Amino acid sequence: MYIASDPKGKVYLDLIEFSFTVCDEFILVIRPDMTVSKYAKTVLDRLSLFLKERRDQLEWPGTRLGVGSKPVSVYYYRTDEEALKILFEVSESLHSWQHPRLPEDLCFLKNHKPWLINSAHESESYFDTDDKDEIEQIMNIENLEVRTLKSLKCNFPKVFSDNSLNMQCIFCKGNFHEGDIVPEKWFVCLKCINNGLLICEEDRKIFNEQSVNRDTLIIDIIQILKVADFDLLESITEEFNSSCEKVVCSKRCFNLLYINDCIRHLQTCLAMILNKESSELIDMIKDNENIEDILMNKIDELEGCKQKIPNISF
Repeated sequence: MYIASDPKGKVYLDLIEFSFTVCDEFILVIRPDMTVSKYAKTVLDRLSLFLKERRDQLEWPGTRLGVGSKPVSVYYYRTDEEALKILFEVSESLHSWQHPRLPEDLCFLKNHKPWLINSAHESESYFDTDDKDEIEQIMNIENLEVRTLKSLKCNFPKVFSDNSLNMQCIFCKGNFHEGDIVPEKWFVCLKCINNGLLICEEDRKIFNEQSVNRDTLIIDIIQILKVADFDLLESITEEFNSSCEKVVCSKRCFNLLYINDCIRHLQTCLAMILNKESSELIDMIKDNENIEDILMNKIDELEGCKQKIPNISF
């Protein structure tokens, strides 16, 4: 089961507390290629009483480094009640476990196997368990938003254990049917995940998967933005060229989604440069002359491209 949004405050506390009852270990990661604050080192010092071992590794739950990468330090701790108190005190959300302020990727292990996998920088967290009792208790954590693997593949990102957000399932009440556009904030209950209908990622239209010829889902015009001999949009293009998992109701929506993902990617790059944030990609391009203008001009160009996409459906 995948966690749909960062557990914060009481949700984070309840999640961590339950994880301590199930698991016998948790881990934290220190990456040698990233800046670490004094506060992060203080956290490690406070947890030292519960440290089982430290290993130099090229992979940990949810992450595998490429060839030539420097090993990271993975700290293995026992799930002691006093360690739980420290995790409560130093952080108020699951995805806050990232450099520079904190060690990276708080994860939990049960019998040496990953149970709660957390890639904080990517805001991706999920449970690896088939235990029905554990799943039931996870679902009963108040306000914890989770997605099943089926809901992930079928674009049902908002699946909750109950109606705690005062939202009604768009299918249970019979208010929405095939061809309708769902609201921006929508909810599907667990019982309705397998009803055969999908919701388009682009225009939020309800459609039947059988009505879409996936062979026609191809990019009309491939977008390229080369900076320092590096195509900033190559990864987006490769994702759309190789993936059959895009949940869209038409070729037009497929191409709109592609353009919008390109725009969001460039907007993220621009924001990181303006905020003087660091990443492998940003470090490669940030010193390029007029990089901010280059990014803004391409974003404007992409906005114009959306208007030229033919209004064709299947």
